[in-house]
Amino acid sequence: MFDKNSKTMKIIDFLDKVLNPKDYEIRKEQRKKERIKKFNENRKKRYKEFVKSNIERGKKYEIQIGKHFEDQGYIVKFNGIEKEKKDDSIDLIAIKKDEIIFIQCKNWKENSKYKITQEQIKAFIGDTYKFIENNPVYKDYKIKRLFIISNKILDKGAYLFIKENQHLIKYKVIPYKEDKNNNKQPKYS
Repeated sequence: MFDKNSKTMKIIDFLDKVLNPKDYEIRKEQRKKERIKKFNENRKKRYKEFVKSNIERGKKYEIQIGKHFEDQGYIVKFNGIEKEKKDDSIDLIAIKKDEIIFIQCKNWKENSKYKITQEQIKAFIGDTYKFIENNPVYKDYKIKRLFIISNKILDKGAYLFIKENQHLIKYKVIPYKEDKNNNKQPKYS
């Protein structure tokens, strides 16, 4: 099919209109439907690529944060990468001596319309309690919860909730670093 803005398409349209006025409107409507169908197919393809790109960016951020804790002497389990959607909202589990840190990582763009809400923070805390209940081996550790974000993307409610509940959870901003080394597979523990 010709590009709708091409000279050839304009000539074909003109000839079609002059020579076959009855069928012109029908064919014009068919071409319009074809353009809409092609546009929607391209939009679906672009959306799938966008989602795939965001998932990869999230994994790279989890690896970056995992390496950050490994450098501090923690043994890190890359729970989110290993279990994907079945990670119980816990992306990383960092263990050192008698301490365990459950970590949720969010690498959202700062100018995004989406923000981390108080409900998401509460859900993460609840998910960690459920995880500990289902994995009693972790009960003997000193438990910490950490919400790590790449930008200041907490909404006011989330910020106030964390401030008032620091005995349950803390947050930390660690900017995302585009780094070729992030493509390496992490050490799984």
